[in-house]
Amino acid sequence: MDLTLSPYDDGDAAVVVAIRNAVYPGRAGSVAEWARQEAAFDEARHPRRRIVALAAGEVVGYGRAWNTLAPRKYRMEVMVHPERQRRGIGSRIMEQLLVETRALGAVSVQARAGEDQGDVLAFLHRRGFHETHRMISLSLSLSTVDLGALESLAASAGGIQIATLADEQARRPDYLQALCAAHNASLEGWPDPDPDPLPAPSAPQPYEQFLGSLAALRPIPEAFFIACRGNEYLGYSGPSRNEDEPGGLLSAGTAVRAEHRGRGIATTLKVCTVRFAARQGYQEIRTSTANPAMLRVNEKLGFRRRSAEVRMVRRLDGDSSAALT
Repeated sequence: MDLTLSPYDDGDAAVVVAIRNAVYPGRAGSVAEWARQEAAFDEARHPRRRIVALAAGEVVGYGRAWNTLAPRKYRMEVMVHPERQRRGIGSRIMEQLLVETRALGAVSVQARAGEDQGDVLAFLHRRGFHETHRMISLSLSLSTVDLGALESLAASAGGIQIATLADEQARRPDYLQALCAAHNASLEGWPDPDPDPLPAPSAPQPYEQFLGSLAALRPIPEAFFIACRGNEYLGYSGPSRNEDEPGGLLSAGTAVRAEHRGRGIATTLKVCTVRFAARQGYQEIRTSTANPAMLRVNEKLGFRRRSAEVRMVRRLDGDSSAALT
């Protein structure tokens, strides 16, 4: 097969989106949506490489590798149109991306696939990728929730009050700084999809970066609950609206300071979220976690597993092996 690889060009967008929609029909999107995401990508902070595979001049595959928040760590995605798979196209794209990320100084590359995508997982494993953890997707049908039984799960830790983000916005001008401090104090023990060989203490998230992350989550202020002890925030949990399903909510995150774990704070905060959703007439809450402790909390509240995404990593430092064909 006459196959060539070329840098991605904006003129390739329509064909690449068609390939993505064919590969992931459950995540089908528009060219306009793709263009918005491309325009929003900060390449100055996160260098990336994008290539297309052409057979007889027709785009049949796409690959990209981009820097994550961690220096010298990259993620990779390879897509080949289903009608053109199993012809070595994916291998060629991956091989080229590995060459280019090494040139950028990458020490590792991460790839992801659904746990039900056995062929993709085998493809990655043969090429030196090894599983680091699984992100479990869960949902709670609110029609099945017994609020009375749920209340009994809430903790009664002395000296702890539960406030909402809306309350704190009105009460104190430094609420975002306090929330950022609680977030950074909760990072210890969070699962890392691309862990270092020798784990080091988690680096605090810069304040401006935290603000950007919080804004992207779009929390509902009156439903974003904060565990407080005086002016100290011990943890938080809350939802955001599911724009694709008006009757549903998505998790905007749950976190508890490491030194205050094991006291039922996360469970209490999640109970508050479920209670709000049920009383407001929502039908479903969806969340995801790679943390075994949070998985147990969610399952205790009635969340049920929907799917899982497998995170796999290939170390590149000292790696001279070529991709298999």
